[in-house]
Amino acid sequence: MISTLRLNHHDDRKRELLLDLLPLLREMERVSGIDALWIQRHWLRGPHLRINMSTAAPLQEDIRLGIEEAARLALERRPSTREIDPQEWEKTSISLGQAELVPGPYGPVAKDNTIEWEQQPVGTDTFVRDLEVLKVKGALISQSLPMVQEALTQQHDRRSVIALYAMLALAKAYPDGGAAHGYLAYLSHWKEFLHWNPASERIEEVWAKSYENQREPIAALFKSLGNQPDPMLERWEGWVSAAWDPALDLARRGLVLPYPHADRLELAKSMGEQLGRRWGGGDDRKYSDFHTEFRKLDFTKLGDSDAFSAFRFLINCQFDILTLMDIHPVERYTLAYFLSRAVEDQEATTWKTLVAGGVARQALDPSAAPTLPWRGE
Repeated sequence: MISTLRLNHHDDRKRELLLDLLPLLREMERVSGIDALWIQRHWLRGPHLRINMSTAAPLQEDIRLGIEEAARLALERRPSTREIDPQEWEKTSISLGQAELVPGPYGPVAKDNTIEWEQQPVGTDTFVRDLEVLKVKGALISQSLPMVQEALTQQHDRRSVIALYAMLALAKAYPDGGAAHGYLAYLSHWKEFLHWNPASERIEEVWAKSYENQREPIAALFKSLGNQPDPMLERWEGWVSAAWDPALDLARRGLVLPYPHADRLELAKSMGEQLGRRWGGGDDRKYSDFHTEFRKLDFTKLGDSDAFSAFRFLINCQFDILTLMDIHPVERYTLAYFLSRAVEDQEATTWKTLVAGGVARQALDPSAAPTLPWRGE
């Protein structure tokens, strides 16, 4: 079973709080017999952290009290000082809920600098369909926490480098073509973000200039994969390596898929007709240039579909981990853009060439058909 303690902490940055909290929790995990302990950040009912604990039996009272004490101590040392308007936050939450497919209610906003036990809501994670997947995700996040704590001791620029390296390491680990194919998942991430942003042209222009100013060090970072002398970076390759087998096991059992499950489309429809169109993958909405071409593909034919499913799941886990490193979602999109540009530079390819090749190969397979619009299982 999973027990969840919520720490209401409205500050946008969590670095100092986590630096105090993580050592206390890791010590508690070692002495308590908890199967896995992990942390997630979320915005529902106000910015907060969730301490999740997976156990075979209900959490013992002394462990519950110990976790509460650690949480209160961290909040006392690093209290939030941010004041948020509850009504404005609920409006923000509606936008976030539509973007992440998290249904309401979005209020009331929880009181800042407080703790409360709550049921772990699988519904706040659009990728996770059941508790078994959540437990695996939790275990993988748990395994990353020593590296997260290490990264949090660094200044922001250094943490950005660590985050980019972790993303590059996962892209390179993609079994079908390595980073030369794996990067497309990251490219898809920022392409979709820009597609829905009215300032997309300006944002991409800023990203492009920033990338040009950092092209050489980013290229060097990419080339150091597999031969990394910096142990703080190399440990993220180890995390990727260890994470593949449990992720692949979920895929082989059909618990994670190479495309969104039909349940997700039904949820989107229940949240509004416009949102149903946005998430439906149909012909009744517009797409980015990349997604216009990519949606012609049969996702179950993209090499090893189980590996693709596992890869998508690990990216989902990784993005949760990056938030714990105080990497803001907008910065995550920026790093995904840098990764895409770096891989295309180093591999001398483009997404247009890769997708066109996939469409051409697919034309030779009578059993292949575009996965979109979503048809589910």
